[in-house]
Amino acid sequence: MQKERTLQLFNQFLHAHGLNYTVHYYHVFINPDQQIFGHMPDNHRLNFVSATHLIKNISNVPNFFPHNHLVKALMDRHIKQSQYEKPIQLSFEECRKGILCECGLYFLQKQTLRKITCLCGKTYSVDEVMERAVKEISLFFNDKPLTVRQIHLWSDGLLHKKTISRYLDRNFTKHNETKGRFYTCN
Repeated sequence: MQKERTLQLFNQFLHAHGLNYTVHYYHVFINPDQQIFGHMPDNHRLNFVSATHLIKNISNVPNFFPHNHLVKALMDRHIKQSQYEKPIQLSFEECRKGILCECGLYFLQKQTLRKITCLCGKTYSVDEVMERAVKEISLFFNDKPLTVRQIHLWSDGLLHKKTISRYLDRNFTKHNETKGRFYTCN
């Protein structure tokens, strides 16, 4: 069904653009490790080796007619971004706060001043948690500047503001000494 539908749609495309070409359709499997069993020669299926052989043979045939109209029609209809791909718009305020464990199932919880754990049993140091928080924030909200308040809110109060400030001072470049201070990567 896919073969018939694709051939039909491509012929409609050619007709709509006033192009008169004869089309030979082949379903090409480009994975060299894949084997195709039980196909008949009239199915127009090619594996990797057969496809490279066919392309080599076609390339040796002299081309007397430029296909500028076909190239222009295909380039005009080229879709750069799929209509089904929608960029995800995240809002800092709407996201659930907390730092996810590596297991991806639970949020981290404070056990002692220097020990942070997960329900799965994994234990983290404060620096590891800070690193995870900074990575998550820069991944999801890379357009916002990195601030102590932002990390404190993101960690859901798991980390103290002083601890966050010391970590950022040590590992990032500080901008503004007073109000409105933010950090960027070194």
